[in-house]
Amino acid sequence: MRIIPKNTKVKVQFYKGIGIYDVVLGIIALGFLALTITSNLPNKYTWSLIILIIVAPMYIPLGDVKLYQALGYAFKFAVAKKSFSKSKQGSSHISAIIPYSKIKDDIIVGKDNLYTGVIEVTPIEFNLLSETKQNFFIDGVISNTLKNVGEYQEYDLIKLDKPVIFDDYINNELTRMQKLIAENENGNLNEKEFRTRIEVIEDRMNLIEGLNTEDKIFASAYYIAMHDIDIKSLNNSLNIIENSLKNTGLEAKRLNSKELAIFLKYSYDRDFDEREFDNYTEKEYIHHIYPDSVQFKTLSTKQNGKTLTQFVITDYPLKVDNAWGQELFDIPNTKVVMKSKPVEKYKAIKRIDNAINELLSQSTLGKASSQIDKQTHLESLQVLLEGLQNDNEVFFDTTLIITAYDTDKELQNKKYVRRKLRELGFKFSEMFGRQIESYFSSNINTYNKTNISRGLNSSIIASTFPFVSNAILDPNGILIGENKLPTFVDFFRRDDERVNSNAIIIGKSGSGKSYATKMLLANLASDNAKVFILDPENEYGNLANNLNGKVLDVSSSKNGRINPFHIIMSLDDENSDGTSNSFYSHLQFLEEFFRLILQGINADSLELLNKVIVEIYNKKGITAKTDLTQLRAKDYPIFQDLAEEIDKGLKMRKTNTICLATRFCLTTSVNLDVVVEIRPCGMVLQHLIQLKTLYALISKNYYLTKTTL
Repeated sequence: MRIIPKNTKVKVQFYKGIGIYDVVLGIIALGFLALTITSNLPNKYTWSLIILIIVAPMYIPLGDVKLYQALGYAFKFAVAKKSFSKSKQGSSHISAIIPYSKIKDDIIVGKDNLYTGVIEVTPIEFNLLSETKQNFFIDGVISNTLKNVGEYQEYDLIKLDKPVIFDDYINNELTRMQKLIAENENGNLNEKEFRTRIEVIEDRMNLIEGLNTEDKIFASAYYIAMHDIDIKSLNNSLNIIENSLKNTGLEAKRLNSKELAIFLKYSYDRDFDEREFDNYTEKEYIHHIYPDSVQFKTLSTKQNGKTLTQFVITDYPLKVDNAWGQELFDIPNTKVVMKSKPVEKYKAIKRIDNAINELLSQSTLGKASSQIDKQTHLESLQVLLEGLQNDNEVFFDTTLIITAYDTDKELQNKKYVRRKLRELGFKFSEMFGRQIESYFSSNINTYNKTNISRGLNSSIIASTFPFVSNAILDPNGILIGENKLPTFVDFFRRDDERVNSNAIIIGKSGSGKSYATKMLLANLASDNAKVFILDPENEYGNLANNLNGKVLDVSSSKNGRINPFHIIMSLDDENSDGTSNSFYSHLQFLEEFFRLILQGINADSLELLNKVIVEIYNKKGITAKTDLTQLRAKDYPIFQDLAEEIDKGLKMRKTNTICLATRFCLTTSVNLDVVVEIRPCGMVLQHLIQLKTLYALISKNYYLTKTTL
């Protein structure tokens, strides 16, 4: 649990929310009232009453502002230029409200000669990590990048909605087709096998094509933007951030010039085809990011036929968990920009001190609930101050802006965002009369005229950690379904997280477990993977027939047999000394195998059986150094070989036992010899009993059948 500090800009209050500006307005109103009453104007009392009627409602709160402030914003908005488009000239041309002059050398150059670089961060399944690992990413990675932000830099966390481009997946399917064609031409696949697999790929391609063109899928994309007045300093900071993220397991990539142009275009509008930028030169990028038209209204902005609503966060929940920004940033049909500007340490401490002193002076004002709120505010600031002084925290002025996109004349998403913010515990301003300022402030630059910010320390900003997603989009994966986003899984991928391809499908009866399994197997078969199914209830016979597979009936020992002594090779088979991992692994498998089918077998008998198994392998010429790829199924030993080897061992043991027993009888007169001879005689008798037990059990199990399993 983490504490988000309350506002460090505490307004001076004289009484129950009455601040300096309220007092000034009151003094001005009283001055006019006094002049009116003392004047010689006719009907002066009527005019005095009119002044009171006008001034009194000015203190009515409207959201986060009072009425007189809202009227001031409305007047300012009324005299401002509000319409811009590509078709207009001069100051009304759309370029007048675009703060960027060019994109060059992987840098966005602003009209104010400020430079911006952007890093895209691939989201991870953060919620499955342990708390220790989560804290490492927050405090050990993201927080450290914030601590390196310079005095003249600014650090932004950005989320944009982007359509998922599936071109690479379509190319992968074409590659799979080509491999199947080659297999068919080489005779490895007959015509039926080839045709059924091609049909599976074609169906999959049709689905992907639809997602890529008509039914576009939009996903959240996350970025870290850095702004600086110096290019060299900016490049150094971006390199440090990128390497820090990569070295700790987060996938990060700095955007090049074309990617920056696409990024800026998405920051304005998502309804375009980013592949169009392949046809533009670097000099042309900036002109193609412009929206067609922008028109500002008091509570919204019209852009390219869509309605944009700016929500600026004015208050945060007090207690939050790790990655508290994941739901906030992942709201669909929105752009989210969190601007963080560093404040010098001594200025930050001075501001917090002043805020604490002001709160202490107000501690006796108001109702009990108000006093509790002030006490909570005070405690949060004390925690913030302690972090800055003792834990090397960095202090930032932070502004969080959410832009909601709606189709023209429909405001469903605006209502959803408003409701979601309240559910998450945030308070916000819809910026009445200030849509121009909030629109400019939501751009990817340092401009911020919202006059709404919150002082936050680096660890709290880092704990926002919006880079969260459970999507699986493996580069070489196959489409198997969707989990918010289409799911592409590469079952043969190996890394630190996926050490094998084990999977389990769980669901209640009738929920589609069998269907899902058959779908997976059909897709794997289309990728020319070898599929082996143990099917005791004959559920997959039709699938095998449709894919022209082979069905092995092992339900009777007459028609089907499984040989447990047949060694299946593993991928990492060979050791440095030339021995085979598969050979030793299979010996371990056989030990567990016999432990299960020979229930009650003791450890000595099992060890003896292991030795006999090695002997029958050796008699077949199979050792740890044998090239298993050259062996056929009939080259391996079977149960009958094992039974014969045990029978042979029984005869040898009987002969040895007779000899030892005779010697024992001849030496009973010597106590020392008696002790010496009893041990080998006893061991042989014990082995004889074990061999008889093994022979009796194994001779009944020459073949492993379905009934035995």
